[in-house]
Amino acid sequence: MYGELYLDRQNWKPFIPTGAPGYSGIGLDINEIKIWNAVNESDEKTVTKITVDANSRYFDLWNGQELKATLSEEKPLLIFRFERFGCLLQLAKNMEVPETAFNPAEERK
Repeated sequence: MYGELYLDRQNWKPFIPTGAPGYSGIGLDINEIKIWNAVNESDEKTVTKITVDANSRYFDLWNGQELKATLSEEKPLLIFRFERFGCLLQLAKNMEVPETAFNPAEERK
């Protein structure tokens, strides 16, 4: 579904600083669609907390589920867990999400 977006090199963010050792990211930012790919170079499961936009919806594309933000100190906070790789999708709340938007992990096995 979102694979064709990776071909648009003008919208690539080839390196997103994370401030966390062993954790790196790249991203795409096209209109109201944002995708972040995360790589964990350590052997430990990563839990990342991200301050997010309350007017957006977030999806864990790697595991095929919508993520819900919680409020922390009056700011929306998203908890994103992944092992080696992760892929996070951000859409405007008013955008429809096609059923084929992501492939749950069970279907990839």
